Amino acid sequence: MKRSYRVAVDVGGTFTDLIAEGDDGELVRAKVPTTYPDFQRGVVEAVRAAKIPFADLSLFLHGTTLATNAVIARSGAKTGLVATSGFRDLIEIRRANRPREGMYDVAWNPAPPLVPRRNRLTVTERVDYLGRIVTPLDEDEARVIGRAFRKRGIESIAVSFLNAFLCPDNEQAMARILREECPDAYVTLSSEIIPVILEFERTSTAVVNAYVEPIVRRYMKDLGDDFRSEGYDGEILVMQSSGGVTTAEGAGEGAARTIMSGPAAGVIAVQALGKEIGIGDLIGFDMGGTSADIATIHDGQVRITQESNIDFGIPVVLPTIDIATIGAGGGTIAWIDDGGVLKSGPQSAGSTPGPTCYGGGGTAATNTDANLVLGVLDPKGFAGGSMSLHVDLAEKAVGELADQLGLDPVRTASGIIQVSNANMVQAIRQVTTERGYDPRDFALVAFGGAGPLHCADIAVQMSIPKVVVPPDPGLTSAVGLLFTDVRCDFTKTFHRRTDQLRCEDVEAEFAALEARARERLHASNFEDTRIRVERIAQLKYYGGFEAVALPITIAGETFNQAALDDMLAQFAAEHEREYNYSLDDVPLEIQLVQVVAYGLIDRPERRRAGGSSAADGDAEAAFTSEREVFFHESDGFLKTRIYDRSRLLPGACVRAPAIVEQMDSTVLIRPGMSAVVDEFGNLIVDTLGGGG
Repeated sequence: MKRSYRVAVDVGGTFTDLIAEGDDGELVRAKVPTTYPDFQRGVVEAVRAAKIPFADLSLFLHGTTLATNAVIARSGAKTGLVATSGFRDLIEIRRANRPREGMYDVAWNPAPPLVPRRNRLTVTERVDYLGRIVTPLDEDEARVIGRAFRKRGIESIAVSFLNAFLCPDNEQAMARILREECPDAYVTLSSEIIPVILEFERTSTAVVNAYVEPIVRRYMKDLGDDFRSEGYDGEILVMQSSGGVTTAEGAGEGAARTIMSGPAAGVIAVQALGKEIGIGDLIGFDMGGTSADIATIHDGQVRITQESNIDFGIPVVLPTIDIATIGAGGGTIAWIDDGGVLKSGPQSAGSTPGPTCYGGGGTAATNTDANLVLGVLDPKGFAGGSMSLHVDLAEKAVGELADQLGLDPVRTASGIIQVSNANMVQAIRQVTTERGYDPRDFALVAFGGAGPLHCADIAVQMSIPKVVVPPDPGLTSAVGLLFTDVRCDFTKTFHRRTDQLRCEDVEAEFAALEARARERLHASNFEDTRIRVERIAQLKYYGGFEAVALPITIAGETFNQAALDDMLAQFAAEHEREYNYSLDDVPLEIQLVQVVAYGLIDRPERRRAGGSSAADGDAEAAFTSEREVFFHESDGFLKTRIYDRSRLLPGACVRAPAIVEQMDSTVLIRPGMSAVVDEFGNLIVDTLGGGG
């Protein structure tokens, strides 16, 4: 009998991960190297490695770092910008601020904008602050710009005019002319991608979308062509930064919404895990081969921000899961600065050539090389035995740093890990203590190929009492894709003081946005019974600059006085938590109203792990061997027991020091700790040592 599978594939910097759920509940897993630069080849190879016929795919969900990498590596499309006369250099002036890490560096220079000055052109037009057209678009100037862009081979064009969020007519006229003069170029209008106030952020968002749109569109076309040639003619759904999926066409059109596609899926997986085990406050710690992505879930809710920065001075004002990302992964390169100080990252060896111990031609010491030197990794059992690691190459790479530092290779390797962990601790502080959260109230969910290796030491430094390692840590972001819904966002600028607004005016704005959202989902064949709508307002203190986005009401309710009172109370509590103060005598101002609509997709049912009761597991049944492992807290090697995770049943208790090995990751349980397997197969590590 023919079977069908829901397949999810997440493309990371080093590996491409697949997890598939069959119609009988069976889970199929696969992991293959990421294929640069043709990422779609790795996706196809992952499906083949899973031995799933393409004709048996009922749904395909996809997470990718394509757009992120294009911006960071400056490998996007050749882009042009059309701005209002006098605003040519807006994206270069930025906000005239500096990043925290370069605050006192007199030699610091910001990275160049995505569009060089030569390709930033201006046109005569003007819309005033009330949305009235003061000066219509000069169409003759507009045509000259279009011809110049065509002659220069511009692939994609961003249009951002002053106050276009209030009246888009001049932008729309510019787009019409550009499409006539540059028929092969993509055009992004700021008034369409994000119609909000703050001209710099709106312009930056439009530029980012234009910069990555041709890249994302080509990738989606190539992926679709490859899948169709293999026999799959169904929908390809792509993860957005907001935590919901969209169609391949939607991903191309709103390419900037996929900037945090891959990391967002991991956060959704953590949220689903929290509901499963009954923990509402979680820190998602996703450490892969190239980077570490960290996010918080509070009271079971994912924190969404209305602005993210891919690189300094390049904000994207679109709904995005609040994720802190740093260059810390298994392939992160260790180095020594001019002052003789050991550093880690952000440079990465990636998958090509990869860490030195892979034998792919790399020569720099990485986190993976350091862990191999410390005895944490099994050179013959890496990735479930599918790869052999070269200890001699790792020792040579680490030894070169050791010679410069005047230390032995083992302590140098330990130092590499400690420096990398310190960087990740700082990133966790960004999304916890700097947001008003106490990390001691949270559990750390460690995933990614390298997350379970580093999580215990990080948890101790942050006083986090519990670490949760999912059953498939190296595939967790792919798992998160199976728990997503189709999501569309509609936003409108709506400036009103809360002490002067009429509730019926707010309700009218929400109702109009909700109608558009439902229409969009109806077009994707979602019935009203499969649609969930959320209403969100962005508020700030009147006269202030900072804004906090708050949920206003739930779907189906009218915005009335009770909803207004609840919104004001929520704002006060949120502002107090995040900024440590609230102002009772200052009125609030609504800046934006937003409707988020979800087209609900069937979720997998998480089945309990093997064993008939929570006491069935016996760690001894999973014991495989012992080896010497270096722990910095003991300043020496300790005999460490090794366990096979596939044989650890619910109830099994593992005492430290111990290592739990599996196909997609390695879990390090440090001295003084213990771990127990719960009913769902999660490994719960008690960092205080009292568990089990």
